[in-house]
Amino acid sequence: MVSQAVWSGRRLRIDHSRGSRLVDPLGLVLKTDVWYLVAAHRRRMRTYRLSRIVAAEIQPEAAWRPDDFSLSTYWEASRTAFEASVQTLPVRLSVPLASLDALREAVPGPGIDAALDSVRQDEGDRLELDLFMEHQDITVAQLLQVPGIEVQEPAAVREALYRRGAELVARNRSPSPDDPENSR
Repeated sequence: MVSQAVWSGRRLRIDHSRGSRLVDPLGLVLKTDVWYLVAAHRRRMRTYRLSRIVAAEIQPEAAWRPDDFSLSTYWEASRTAFEASVQTLPVRLSVPLASLDALREAVPGPGIDAALDSVRQDEGDRLELDLFMEHQDITVAQLLQVPGIEVQEPAAVREALYRRGAELVARNRSPSPDDPENSR
């Protein structure tokens, strides 16, 4: 129903998790297996997650569409603004050159490439980067995926990584016949 309204250029009444709205559908976007409706509500651009739309009804009137609207331009600007709103934790880290691809994969978004513009080479095969990342729990989970990562600041992220690493070592070390833990 939603895609039909987009393709036909008709207004759409949606029942969304935030209530009922009359919208002018402008396009559909797939991001990481999640579909979004980009629409104008009272001539202001909005993004609605399709899974939160519980009902939709195509209206007989034509949808309003800004003359210069570009779905890809809107989506890029919207994504950038969203990432900036959640990536507020400044993190300074050192990473081996060989782990840059792993860092890019673990920390999505344009932040890595932007940080590389002002990169400092530290100990030969390592780079020092300043990034803005999400809150501490997400940052720690992301950075645990990067071989050879070293967090310099903030201390709380560094300590959280240390604790997670120590827990992993304790749970996964090979048993030694001399280890008193094995006698239990």
